[in-house]
Amino acid sequence: MWAIIANDVAAITLTGTQRLLTQRMTKAALELQVHVGADVEWLPHARELAQAVRRYDEGLSLFELGGQVSGPDGRPMSVEPVSGGRARRLLLEAHAQWVRTRVQIDPVLGTAIPDVALAAMAANDLRAHNDALLQRMTDLGEALAVDAREKTGWLRHLRVVAASLVLLDLVFLLSTLFTRLRREEGETEALRRDRREVLALTREGMMRVDRNLNVDGLRSASLARLLG
Repeated sequence: MWAIIANDVAAITLTGTQRLLTQRMTKAALELQVHVGADVEWLPHARELAQAVRRYDEGLSLFELGGQVSGPDGRPMSVEPVSGGRARRLLLEAHAQWVRTRVQIDPVLGTAIPDVALAAMAANDLRAHNDALLQRMTDLGEALAVDAREKTGWLRHLRVVAASLVLLDLVFLLSTLFTRLRREEGETEALRRDRREVLALTREGMMRVDRNLNVDGLRSASLARLLG
């Protein structure tokens, strides 16, 4: 159960990471546009844009195929592929929006020295669709949270059912054990009664001794008469 909850937390956390990367891409594209136009230090901004784009692609791939992502504490967390109906639809919409944006970004990332017009095109597109990209991830995160709550409730119900089945199985085992003990006690008492009847009716002197040659209570009624 905890593994499933951890997977849901990782997926919801990933939507927050995607929102952060959207902001980083927009900022880097705007900075790149300004610095390329002024012919000053533009390379760091081009690298930041390329890195943010790559990580955003990786995040969408995790939603699609599953995998591992670093959690808030730096430890790896598993992300399961998005499968819920509404969440899946929102993911497809986010992916379609991203594909349209990538068309404007790729020409900038594919050149050694970005063209001023291409840099402006990428920056303008990211700025225009920044809110839309952010909203896609917000909606996806909310849908995943709803799915997680429903799943957690179902898992709790399943645990209650499992515990009830274990309890019923224990009651059945105890009932079977008590029934067997009562039957064995009845059989033992019947055997003792048969022995007493045999000893009461026999004319021969009979008695039972243990391994230490001590006489126990089982002896025939005629034994005392025969021994005088």
